[in-house]
Amino acid sequence: MSSVAPVAGAASAETPAGQEFAGRWRDALFVAIFLLGWVSVSPFQALSNAKLLEVGDTSDTLNQIAYVTLATCAVAFFLRRPHALSLLLRPAYIAMSAWLLVSVATSNHPALSLRRLVFAGCVILLAAAAPLLPGNRRRFVELISASVLIVLALCYVGVALFPEVSIHQADDLVEPRLAGNWRGLFDHKNIAGEMMAIFVFVGLFIARVRSAGLGWSIVLAAAFFLLFTEAKAAMGFLVLVLILSPVVTGKGRFGLRIAVPLALWAGLNVLTVGSLFSPALKTINDLALSDPTFTGRNDIWQFATQHIPERALLGHGFGAFWETDEIVYGDSMVKGDGPVSASHAHHALLDLALTTGIPGVALALLWAVAAPVRDLRLCLAQGADSDLIMLFLRIWLFALFNCIFESILFARGDPLWFSMLVAMFGLRYLSTWRLIA
Repeated sequence: MSSVAPVAGAASAETPAGQEFAGRWRDALFVAIFLLGWVSVSPFQALSNAKLLEVGDTSDTLNQIAYVTLATCAVAFFLRRPHALSLLLRPAYIAMSAWLLVSVATSNHPALSLRRLVFAGCVILLAAAAPLLPGNRRRFVELISASVLIVLALCYVGVALFPEVSIHQADDLVEPRLAGNWRGLFDHKNIAGEMMAIFVFVGLFIARVRSAGLGWSIVLAAAFFLLFTEAKAAMGFLVLVLILSPVVTGKGRFGLRIAVPLALWAGLNVLTVGSLFSPALKTINDLALSDPTFTGRNDIWQFATQHIPERALLGHGFGAFWETDEIVYGDSMVKGDGPVSASHAHHALLDLALTTGIPGVALALLWAVAAPVRDLRLCLAQGADSDLIMLFLRIWLFALFNCIFESILFARGDPLWFSMLVAMFGLRYLSTWRLIA
């Protein structure tokens, strides 16, 4: 899914054999990026492994090597396409990146924050390169289909042949109450549920632009797997996004159309986290949702809000609050399965407020909300590819709604964050270039 100018310009100086080799190299890099972003180098984790109870920096060396290697390839790709690179130099991206560097410099654990920022930067680079790698929309469809089918096949093979590492078990050291829920190659049923919803969107896209049989097969396979994950938020937001996306792309003033999902998103944020501070909101929650915090997130949110004022301006440091020694072993903390054992705040904006401060939250909203809205408006105004717009819109909206219950933004190896990034960069490119059909 590349633009005419940079790709054609880069290829025109090459021989036909060179163009064919470059095309195959880009195809391989595309699939490798998506498999790394979705599968990682260590799928099918045994949740009965005592290593899961370790706290602190538990980074995987092989994972780091894989991300750095592919990120280096992405840098090489961009260096040959300066116009594409220039599209990444927008104020929202630069401001957020600069503030993250400030967060590292002022972190309670600067070395840890720096390592995690480098990892996050690699993920962003890979997601930025991915939409540009295929030579045209047809190739994009073929490659994204192959990537999704590989992941779905691995998930189903895991459930059928290796249930002990593909289905939550009663002897899991982490959340044994989830026994019986499918998770496939992912570490948690909620992550599996989120990715199955993404695959539903991809399947609908493929059914519309390439093959109804293939596309609907992906939709049905992903939806069936999603049911067995019992991921409530993923199911609910999947349906919600399918309803809202045609509203956004329909007729009428764009400002009014996009206000519908954004107002709902803002309202859900207020109703959930806001219920910690308002008895009236808590009453509304109790009437609207039987469990608005989805498995006890309320305690974690309360814990997070108590620590935000400690460093409200700068935050505790990028990726340097949860699972640090002072949180896990602090004398004033509650031990056990409570908030101190959490790995994140289960709310994207709360997590960023903790780690990067209030300015980090504001800049993240520019990056993840304001910039995509602007790009989407330009896409629709310029008559860009409507099917790609719908795909990227659905993925972006779905991830945005999941930010209410998960710490997705800048979450490094989170496959939903990777998918959201691809969608946001996809909208960025669509808003700027006419694409080859």
